[in-house]
Amino acid sequence: MKPIMLMFVAIPLLMTAAPVEPKPVAFPEGNYVNFDWDTFENWSAARARIDANSVDYSLLQAAIFFYTNQFRASKNLKPLAYQPNLCQASQYHTRQMGDKNFYDHINRMDRNMRTALDRARNFGFLGGAIGENIALEFLLDYKAEASYWHQTTPNGIKYYYGDSGSNKGYIPAHTYLSLGKSIVLAWINSPGHRANMLNKEFKFLGVGVCLEPEIQGNTNIPRIFAAQLFGG
Repeated sequence: MKPIMLMFVAIPLLMTAAPVEPKPVAFPEGNYVNFDWDTFENWSAARARIDANSVDYSLLQAAIFFYTNQFRASKNLKPLAYQPNLCQASQYHTRQMGDKNFYDHINRMDRNMRTALDRARNFGFLGGAIGENIALEFLLDYKAEASYWHQTTPNGIKYYYGDSGSNKGYIPAHTYLSLGKSIVLAWINSPGHRANMLNKEFKFLGVGVCLEPEIQGNTNIPRIFAAQLFGG
């Protein structure tokens, strides 16, 4: 069992009237201009429990994006605009961390995509300042370091607090809202990550997530990689 892991590197969104809800299985890029945290928070699809066998990455990325802007708004800062090239670069890096089994800002497996700046440029973002936050978080609403055990059922693996056979409480899956908020709150509580999110030089944001690959026979609580790539 590992606690949440966080790393960072230091280096106008316009609202329309009532948004048209996208399909529950996806959050298209075009909807970023129609939503903010309040509208996203009240959208039923965002409140769905996350199924580890079918994670909708677009919904989780949106939750992280909008809660980041909610935090900036609380500090009287302008919201960051969604930037598709930064999103693609973040998605690439989270997939690489999962596929290549590393957790770092530096990708030593691909020299052309080694740094956050390399990834931003190679995915077509030509703006100024670049910053990156990454995290590795539990997919379940789990209290880190608490003991747990698992039970295999016809519907998948269920997790409980306590020792094997002693039910001290079921560990529920996060919703897209709660997991997005949990990841951002962890960054908020870390000075370096917080500084990136409040940096006035940054005007754009892209978010990527990717489920940690399952190891054969592994019954650990599933985790997900997340990355924020900021651009000036």
